[in-house]
Amino acid sequence: MPNRTKLPPVYAEDLVPGARNAVRTCLRIRPGERVTLVTDLETEEIAASLAGEARGAGASPDVHVLEDYGPRPMLDLPPPIAESLERADVSIYAGQPKPGELAFRRALTRIVDRRKIRHAHMVAISRRIMCEAMRADFAEVDALSGRVLGRARKASKIVARSRGGS
Repeated sequence: MPNRTKLPPVYAEDLVPGARNAVRTCLRIRPGERVTLVTDLETEEIAASLAGEARGAGASPDVHVLEDYGPRPMLDLPPPIAESLERADVSIYAGQPKPGELAFRRALTRIVDRRKIRHAHMVAISRRIMCEAMRADFAEVDALSGRVLGRARKASKIVARSRGGS
C-alpha cells in the first residue's frame, strides 16, 4: 500500500509556530535531510503543519498515515514505514495512541535508537499542545533545566513544594 506523499494542503495558521519550533529548534532539520513522518487520520492536520515546516526547512518528508496500512490499533510496524526509517535522517511520530500499539511504537523507536537519528515522539499531540507548549522558548527551558540539574546534583535531599503548599 503506497504512503501518502500529501497531507491536507491547508492547515490552521495557529499550528505554524509550534510546528516551526519542533522542526527548526528541537529537531534542527536541515536542507536535503530525509524526514520520515508517521501520523494517523486523527492527527493529520498537525502532521500537515510539521510536514510543511520540514519542506520549508528544505527537507523531504516521507509521510505515512497509519490507517493507509490497516485498521487501528496498529499492532506491528508496517514494512514501508520501517524501510523509510532505515533511510531517514530525522523521524517524527505524531499520533494518537490506541490500546495495544505499544509494540508498534517500540519497533519504531528501536530503529530510531539503533540508527541514532533525531526523533520527535509526539504521542497524544493535540492542537492545545501545539499552540501552547510547542511555542515555548526551548533555549530558555534548556537553560532552566541545566540550572535545576546543577543544583540537584549537589543536593543530598530535595523537597518540592507548590505555591499552594502541597
